[in-house]
Amino acid sequence: MRFQLIPRTSGSSFFHEPLSFSPYKSGFLSLGSLDDVLSFRPFAPEDTDLETFQILTRGLQEHRALKFLYKNLGAPKAQRRHLHPYHLACIENHWYLFAFDLKRQAMRTFVLTRLSQPELTNERFTLPKKFDPNEYLRGCFGVFKGGDDYEVVIEFDVWATDLIRGRR
Repeated sequence: MRFQLIPRTSGSSFFHEPLSFSPYKSGFLSLGSLDDVLSFRPFAPEDTDLETFQILTRGLQEHRALKFLYKNLGAPKAQRRHLHPYHLACIENHWYLFAFDLKRQAMRTFVLTRLSQPELTNERFTLPKKFDPNEYLRGCFGVFKGGDDYEVVIEFDVWATDLIRGRR
């Protein structure tokens, strides 16, 4: 079974409203109902297997180790992983699991669409008090972590500079 997860904010419904995900929604509400003339269409999160999502969230809530098959990009076949799940996040419309890989003895990031055959084990673990998903992602490019910091200088022409100034 496949389903699509839609981000839900406190007090919102699961049903899509044209402006429900817009950071400008509160300003538009004071102008009256503009749903007929304005819309905001974010990219939807990728499809996620319901059973996989339920197993992962149960492991997260109960602090239980997980096992699953995971196919790295470019790898010919999937490998068995055994890990302690720390956090699940939808970032830039993709679901990611941040977990401590027991074989590699290091934190790893897993894309949900590349894992299969998840199993919840009876092995319990204690989430490190120092783990903070916001701190873990600080300095990342999306979810990609690097080693050292580098200063990068990009030169744009006038046209591109004007275009970029209006964006974050």
